[in-house]
Amino acid sequence: MKIDDALKQVSAITTGSQETKSSKTANKASSGSAAENVTLSPASSQLRALASNLGSESVFDEIKVAEIKSAIAGGEFKVNTDKVAEGLINSVKELLTAQKP
Repeated sequence: MKIDDALKQVSAITTGSQETKSSKTANKASSGSAAENVTLSPASSQLRALASNLGSESVFDEIKVAEIKSAIAGGEFKVNTDKVAEGLINSVKELLTAQKP
C-alpha cells in the first residue's frame, strides 16, 4: 500500500528567501514608515498552482468509499491486517531512507 503525499512535493520547495524577506520587512516596520510592502516568494506561486491542481482532481474514489461505508454499516467490512502492516512497514522504510544523507 503506497500513500501518495502531496506534501512531499511541497517540502521540496526552498523557503530560505522568506526568512531574509521577513527580516527586511521587520526592519522597515521598525523604522516607522507609513506604507507597508509585502513581497511573496516564488514558492507561493508554486504552492498556489499545486493547490489548484489538487482541487481539480478527485483525490479519492467516491464509489469505493461508498462501498466501504456500506460494508462498515452492515458489519461486513473486514480489515486485511497483513496488507495494513505491510503498508505501514513500507511507509516507514521510505521515510527512513529519505532522511539519510
